[in-house]
Order: sequence, then C-alpha cells, then structure tokens
Amino acid sequence: MPLFDTERVDALFAVLGETGGRRLLETFADQLSAEMRDLVDVVMQGDLCETERHAHGLKGAAANFGATRLQMASRKVEQAAHSQAASARIARLLADLDRVAQQTSRAARQL
Repeated sequence: MPLFDTERVDALFAVLGETGGRRLLETFADQLSAEMRDLVDVVMQGDLCETERHAHGLKGAAANFGATRLQMASRKVEQAAHSQAASARIARLLADLDRVAQQTSRAARQL
C-alpha cells in the first residue's frame, strides 16, 4: 500500500495550487511529530480512552491528506485501545504507527 493516495494529493494541489499544497503538507508533517508525541504519552500513561481518541484524530487527519498507510496504522491503534487490548499489543502497534508516521512525514515534505 502506498504512503499517499496520489489522487487525493493531486486534488489537494488542484484546489490550493502548488505553493499552498506544499505548505499544507509541510504543516501536516510538522504537526504529525507533535501528535505522535502526544499519543505516545497517553499510551505510556495507560489511558485507553485517550489513546483511542488520539489515534482516531490522527486517523482522520491522515484520511484528509490521503496518507493511506498512516490512516490504516492509526486505525489499528484506535481499535486495539477500543477493545482494551493488552498493553504489549498496543505498544507493538504504536511502534508500527511511529515508523509509518516518520515515513509519511518525510514523504509529505517531498511531494
């Protein structure tokens, strides 16, 4: 699965123009780091409700930008928190999500 849905990214650039699209993707990449730090914090606190809420928000942001892999990885963390999965499982999913978030951030800056 690609990091980004190219049709979604193309639509973003069509509406915002080249400069506007690049700025928005750069802002998304910048905010992604902060969102991941917040998510890691709530996971470390063992707060499943906040873990689910943060993962859900990240999933929505990813969907808006066509970041398909990030969206799927966020959904897995969200679902695990919702089902009150073991902390070890959530930690593994979070590690996967963090890896995808880093890849997505780098790719967003290069689109």
